[in-house]
Amino acid sequence: APLHVLLPQDLYHGVPTLCRTVLERFDVTVHEVNLQSLESVTSTLQKLSQESNVILWMETPSNPQCHILDIAQLCTVARQSHPTISLVVDSTLAPPTIQQPLRWGADVVMHSVTKYLGGH
Repeated sequence: APLHVLLPQDLYHGVPTLCRTVLERFDVTVHEVNLQSLESVTSTLQKLSQESNVILWMETPSNPQCHILDIAQLCTVARQSHPTISLVVDSTLAPPTIQQPLRWGADVVMHSVTKYLGGH
């Protein structure tokens, strides 16, 4: 089954670059979605086949604009629209003491130890 990756409009430039220059060769389709709008997320997910593999990529706070997403709401809406979706949160700019996406429904979370060790 094809893989669809839903990316926010504001995120670290390396993620969409990787998706579009490398992963699209492997039947990965990238969708840019306004994650600030639950209606936009729902609409995009409803257009995808239930047999499709889907990843919703959230980056909060986002880089570079520091937009904040409601992880719990996005996880709930995404699972209602596509029950087998994988929910990924890039939490590079928020340490685990401040933001714990697994508590709000995320399946995978990334933090950046180099940001904290390097004093960013």
